Amino acid sequence: MAKENIKRVFNNTLKKVSSGKLTNISQEMRDAGYSASSVKAQKVTKTKTWQSLLNKINDDEVLNMFKEILRDKQDKRARIDAGKELLKLKDRYPDRKHKLTLYDERDEVTG
Repeated sequence: MAKENIKRVFNNTLKKVSSGKLTNISQEMRDAGYSASSVKAQKVTKTKTWQSLLNKINDDEVLNMFKEILRDKQDKRARIDAGKELLKLKDRYPDRKHKLTLYDERDEVTG
């Protein structure tokens, strides 16, 4: 049952992100019947099943979506946000980690 719930949350999230919509994983978890503490910790995203499902996504599809955005003049913001969300889910979007690395390198050079 647990794997089915994880797959349901994953598939609902992926479907929304793929269509260019932002999604709320916490809400998807609530809809699947997860407890408040699990929802708060987003435990579903830390499971082996979730990671296995993420690994099945072809990164080239995400890159192709960005290429489409460059050609499309409509609703770019929502599609870019959706692409970022998918990259975050796959740990491909560093979320400020890169900036910290740059500051650390600068301190080493100047310090």
